[in-house]
Amino acid sequence: MEAYHYGVVFDKTDIQRLINTNLNVMWNKDRENPVFISSSGKGAERDTTGLASFQRRYGHSSHFKDEGELWTALLDFDQTIRDLHELRFKDKNSPGYERYKNSTAKSPPSFERKHAKGNIKVPIVNLTESKDLFMATVLPHNVKKDQEAIMVCKSWNPGELKIDLYSSKGKKLANLYTGNAEKEKTVVQTWNGKDPVTGKAYKGEYKVRWSINEGYREFPVVLN
Repeated sequence: MEAYHYGVVFDKTDIQRLINTNLNVMWNKDRENPVFISSSGKGAERDTTGLASFQRRYGHSSHFKDEGELWTALLDFDQTIRDLHELRFKDKNSPGYERYKNSTAKSPPSFERKHAKGNIKVPIVNLTESKDLFMATVLPHNVKKDQEAIMVCKSWNPGELKIDLYSSKGKKLANLYTGNAEKEKTVVQTWNGKDPVTGKAYKGEYKVRWSINEGYREFPVVLN
């Protein structure tokens, strides 16, 4: 949420997706005794009010218990999140409740960014599928002249990892790295924005693709 407020990543649609996940997938819709399953569909195997039908509807595993929770980082954006948060305060005169009422609750829910001002343009990330990578990004995504970009990914599972540069239209232009990714390890590579063979400097909008095993992830990059 801090990244959203500073204008680094995420737009209103992304935040609404998070809200939808927390309230439409994870919550049992009970405002008196709210219970949550995890966003992966695991947990909350106790049969509280409405939970049995909730469990049947979403068909989640009962292997783990009580993994889900209210995502209070979303308090800035949604009134239902706030309503469920307030249920935790049994004593409305407690210091914790007073802090909440005089800080977050003082302003109505809004998607307004707290720290970034003006017209914020964040990278548009097209959803790509990889069961072996759970993070892949370029920092910064807008690379200045003579600046190095940091390409970082983290893998669930081991395998041969390739990092390639693609045009915005999906044409492969160059291989930037080939190596082995280990289980639950981070791979960090720097890149100067040039073709590794010819030394030609790229300029414009591109995509960096991390490929491993049967899937891949992509992230947009702008080279100035």
